[in-house]
Amino acid sequence: MVSAAWARMVGSRSMGRAVSDAWKLPGSTITHRKLGTKKTRIERDHTRVVIREVEPADRERFCLTDDEVIRLADIGRKTADLLGGPQDIEWAITGSQIWILLARPVTSALPAGPPVAADITEGAKAARVRP
Repeated sequence: MVSAAWARMVGSRSMGRAVSDAWKLPGSTITHRKLGTKKTRIERDHTRVVIREVEPADRERFCLTDDEVIRLADIGRKTADLLGGPQDIEWAITGSQIWILLARPVTSALPAGPPVAADITEGAKAARVRP
């Protein structure tokens, strides 16, 4: 599963305020897409953190391309193989570069739906990928 929301800063979470877009990929083919509401996002404004509305046009489109989703799912599978089990991976995309911010073992059952909290980064898109 890959989930993502529009983003503007590193190290913060939407704290349930944004319902992320979500994709399911049992292999390298996307079998399901769900458009999240993405009404707000947390952004840095100089030294403050503020909550801002997402532009209506951005709410109505997916924040990742199919290619980005497939690349993230592949990274998720490789990371799980390398680290010996399912991982909760926080990532960011700037331009075409994917950055892995954190990978930690999944210690509870995977949720039935997409996580609602998404990690975000300056001028990029980010969230989580779980193999």
